[in-house]
Amino acid sequence: MQTLEFNPYSVVAPEYYDDDVHPTCASFREASFLVLEAYLSRKSLIGQVVCDLGGGKSIIAEHFSKLKMRPLKIDIRDVSEEMLRHSQHFARNDVHLMKQDARDLAQSNTRYDVIAAFLADPFNNVEAWRAVHTSLQSNGELLFVTPSWEWSSTFRNCAPDEKEDSARFLLKNGGEVFVPSIVLPEKQQVSMFENVGFKLLEMFHVPLATLRLVAPKLTALDQQSPVVTGYRLLKDSNLGFSPRERRVG
Repeated sequence: MQTLEFNPYSVVAPEYYDDDVHPTCASFREASFLVLEAYLSRKSLIGQVVCDLGGGKSIIAEHFSKLKMRPLKIDIRDVSEEMLRHSQHFARNDVHLMKQDARDLAQSNTRYDVIAAFLADPFNNVEAWRAVHTSLQSNGELLFVTPSWEWSSTFRNCAPDEKEDSARFLLKNGGEVFVPSIVLPEKQQVSMFENVGFKLLEMFHVPLATLRLVAPKLTALDQQSPVVTGYRLLKDSNLGFSPRERRVG
């Protein structure tokens, strides 16, 4: 059964990538590209079958858009058709767009080598990660990137108009909308993934000091605190070494 629910991101979608209106989104996107670059220094996606889950304006597709050496296939999945439109210009024979809830990913016949989920805090829940686990090849990898717990706990606890598990967007028209944003402490996040069947290989942290664009909402952090955290996770791993932590930039 397909999961159909109202998605509040559809309200934000038309202006989500407007850096002047939503500078925090722009900062998080810049940090996500830095995580991707660090990940690609460890793991090649050339010739791989890749999914950008909750992709919106796909970071994976944008990175490879002008490169000759590319993944074999890039699937961009997003529950919001309005967000997905931001990737329409990436569509080609090896790049496919589809409206789909993360929890329904396993209903597809495709099994992926890598699933990337950038700024995937809106669907950071066990049901979604179980679907991701099922949708990966044996020894496939998940790259999950989220706003950092350091930022989320500091900013949302200090700002009176914010909510713990939501992101507040002030719209161009003067309105506001709250969208789901589940950001967990790192140990709790890793525990969630381990319970689903993933093994943590590596973590990436992007300090505030590395960003060109620092949105006002990020100024509660000190320069060395992470803006986003990336988790590199392996399905069905029997590797016997401890995960690494890597600072980006």
